[in-house]
Amino acid sequence: MKLTQILLTDIEEGFGEMKRGLCVLAVLELVLALVLVALTMASGIAKSDLSVDDVLTSIFGGMMIYDFTTNMPFNLPIAWLLMMALVLFLPLSYPLRDLSGFGLQVLVGTKNRLAWWLSKCIWLGLYSALVWLLALAISFTVSLVTSGSVDSGVSQDAASLLSLDTWDYVSVPRSAGLAPFVISACMMTWALCVAQLTLSLWIRPVLSFTVGALTMFASAFFFIPFLPGQYLMAGRSNLLIKSGVDPLMGLALAALIGAVSCAVGAIRFSHMDLVGKEYSS
Repeated sequence: MKLTQILLTDIEEGFGEMKRGLCVLAVLELVLALVLVALTMASGIAKSDLSVDDVLTSIFGGMMIYDFTTNMPFNLPIAWLLMMALVLFLPLSYPLRDLSGFGLQVLVGTKNRLAWWLSKCIWLGLYSALVWLLALAISFTVSLVTSGSVDSGVSQDAASLLSLDTWDYVSVPRSAGLAPFVISACMMTWALCVAQLTLSLWIRPVLSFTVGALTMFASAFFFIPFLPGQYLMAGRSNLLIKSGVDPLMGLALAALIGAVSCAVGAIRFSHMDLVGKEYSS
């Protein structure tokens, strides 16, 4: 019962605190979606060919696999990095905000640190689901308005416009649906947010955010399956290219990161001296 009460408070206070940030996220996603529509019109490709997955890839496509051992130029995926930075930044301050004030009063009132910690982890899961539901809603709406349908799969034309690898599309003009990618990416987003929160128990939140941002950059530069950012780029999924990463591997890695982070954070938080501490960015 205490966990439920704390979680309801977290939902009200946490999401209420980030309303403006979520609006910014929605606007950014819409802009990236409309960029694909504009590129499609400029290239002469029929807008009726744009699927939900095409639009979703314009938001979370990332970049094609980069091979630094060749002379291949590294084109920084600025839009994707900005998107992921915003996703990681939005839930940064609330969970440990003002533990010497209102947050500490809630904690003392419940007399259950584990319930308090688990509530924050669950709240981050709800936040991650909201992030991807928002992206899907925008993708669905833009696809429906522009094409009149809500087909799945990424087309060769859309992938080419987004500077993604289209080699595998020679014989298959449209990829498989991205539902497995979305599920895996949502879980990975949750795991990274929990890991960021756990790291904030040792260092300032802004520094834990920096670690997350650097991890995203490394994921773009190095194609290593154990770098979590690989599973947040549709352009590197084996649903689009044969050499891509497997969403099932992403789910397993997300479960490992999330479970370890939650457990380590619970142990750390249960032994912390919170009196007189203020957790600001």
